[in-house]
This record gives sequence, C-alpha cells and structure tokens, in this order.
Amino acid sequence: MAEKAPLYGGQAVVEGVWLQFFTTKEPNNLQIEVSIAAFYRMKELDEYPEQIVA
Repeated sequence: MAEKAPLYGGQAVVEGVWLQFFTTKEPNNLQIEVSIAAFYRMKELDEYPEQIVA
C-alpha cells in the first residue's frame, strides 16, 4: 500500500477557520452604516467616473 502524504495544508485550513471563529464578531451599527455609505458612493462613482479625484 502507498503511504498517505501528511495533510499540512489541510491542517492550516482547519487552524485558520478555528482562529477566524474566535477573532471575528458581528459588526456594530456604525460599521454597517459606513459600509453601506461606501457602497452607495462606489455605485455613484461607477455611474459617473468623472467625479473621481486622483
């Protein structure tokens, strides 16, 4: 029988998901408000690219 290769990549994924579980939390209302405002501004600039200031 052939030996199985160690799953170092798989272990990293599991550890990454585990770490993400402990380091993420629900955004508060202000964070949601800012993300919505940024999204609408992005849509506006997408429609009117001449407003972009470089």
